[in-house]
Amino acid sequence: MSLAEDRPSVLYSGLLRCKKVDLPPVTTFEALCTKFKVGCSAWLLLTIYRPGSSHPTSTFFCELAAVLETLVTHGCPVIIGGDISIHVENQSDVDAACLLELLESVDLQQHVTSITHKAGGTLDLVITFNDCGVEQLKVDPFDVISDHSLIICTVPFHRPAAPSLTRRVRSCKNVDRAQLRQLIVDSSLSRPLPPTATVDKLFQTYDDTLRSIADQLTPERTINCRLRLLSPWFDDECRAIRRNCRHLERRYRRTHDPADKAAYTAASRDKHSFFD
Repeated sequence: MSLAEDRPSVLYSGLLRCKKVDLPPVTTFEALCTKFKVGCSAWLLLTIYRPGSSHPTSTFFCELAAVLETLVTHGCPVIIGGDISIHVENQSDVDAACLLELLESVDLQQHVTSITHKAGGTLDLVITFNDCGVEQLKVDPFDVISDHSLIICTVPFHRPAAPSLTRRVRSCKNVDRAQLRQLIVDSSLSRPLPPTATVDKLFQTYDDTLRSIADQLTPERTINCRLRLLSPWFDDECRAIRRNCRHLERRYRRTHDPADKAAYTAASRDKHSFFD
């Protein structure tokens, strides 16, 4: 991260996919949020600059809270860094107490403990969620290039492997319904049963007969699948959008019509934009 002309900017490797994330409008500080992806992993980088010439006001903390709350909805690791110009090393500082209390309320922690400015004070911060550790954090001497220190750290992202599950399934899509009906008609289910048959016996006959017919028409097979991690933000609206997208995909694969392809492509873009 670099600060050029008091505006946050980000330098990143060309191996990463990068996308700017929209934030709520702010007036008391500069902020730039970027989402990076590599493979199936993603994380957010939020860079902040608040000029030290102005005193932090209640508006600053309200705007910062609104920005931090939007980060939670993305469901991926978050790194926050920049010059906030608040002396977090001073436990008696009211503004520092307000900032640390705000971070704690959204499950964030600040990692820098060294002096980062030539005039004294820990003004440049590195912040992550509590479940995301920071390793090899180094604060270089100030007054080499700037009156602020260069902070270097490593944030390891370990994406847990999705647990696998073995399932027994049947391919019922191509079952001939007329043949299925005839097999049921010819089975013992269509013949009178002894009046002395118990409920357990009737149920067992029903289950055995239908299972035998199913094995004849569509034998069971074993598949291995992976359980997806829970996404608390995925609500009924998200589910409806995904369902519509899959419906358009099936229609296009069936017809191969250019109009159906265009509708499916547009729905996919809208889905990803809405999820983000």
